[in-house]
Amino acid sequence: MGAVFRLKPGTDLSRFSGAAGIVADAMVPLGVILGDNGSSGYLSGAPDPRWDNDVLHELDVLAGSDFDAVDIPR
Repeated sequence: MGAVFRLKPGTDLSRFSGAAGIVADAMVPLGVILGDNGSSGYLSGAPDPRWDNDVLHELDVLAGSDFDAVDIPR
């Protein structure tokens, strides 16, 4: 819990539209923080009525192998 993973550079992001594309694009340089709060590989965020869940579910095709662990010195 708390590990950072970045989407591998070179991942084909053209398959994602709208907000899903923006989120996927941000996962390359910024990454995601691993939480152990639910199902395996589940992405979560702050609830907001402006999110289109159908579009965000495009990210379901991403697998753990699409990410690299980031070593963050403490």
